Amino acid sequence: MAATERPARDGARTRAEIRKIAAEMFYEHGYEATSLRAVADRVGIKVGSLYNHMGSKDDLLVDIMSTVLESLSPMVEAAVEEAGEDPLERFRAAIGAHIRFHAQHAQETFIGNSELRSLKEEQRERILKGRRDYDQLMRKYIKEAADACGVEILDLRLQSYAILALGMHVASWFRDSRGTSLGHVVDVYTTITCRQIGLPAD
Repeated sequence: MAATERPARDGARTRAEIRKIAAEMFYEHGYEATSLRAVADRVGIKVGSLYNHMGSKDDLLVDIMSTVLESLSPMVEAAVEEAGEDPLERFRAAIGAHIRFHAQHAQETFIGNSELRSLKEEQRERILKGRRDYDQLMRKYIKEAADACGVEILDLRLQSYAILALGMHVASWFRDSRGTSLGHVVDVYTTITCRQIGLPAD
């Protein structure tokens, strides 16, 4: 049965709902297996109305992926600035924000990794550039903390990759219902990361 159009929908709210529902369905079924009609049905609008709020299905996927990057970096940078001037505390704040974001946005971050193959070359390069920029940001915090503590980094690039992978690892298993608080997860993973690099854990 076709979806029944809901009256007096707010444009911005509808766009956000489309993005949220699409992310859920891409996560559950995969990008290729999810049709725009199915997204529209779940949102509660006609499929033709989707184009009043978005472009193509490709555009919707890129929007979800780019929104993750556009949200993650500012969140990490804000946490770092709030931590003050000490490089170690700034690094710990960066790791904490990185882990927290991935735990809270598990579906979107999963899509960002699993559906790169679905992007066109230009779209893929746009997303990869954002990831490279974020990697450079994290390397900066690692190096500043290591220099301040007199720790020699074995390989900055690989260390950064290992830290970035922690986010996806947490996203793959963390659920609020499992009885482990997000605060505890952030604290433990931050300590693990510091010990791995050779930084003071406390």
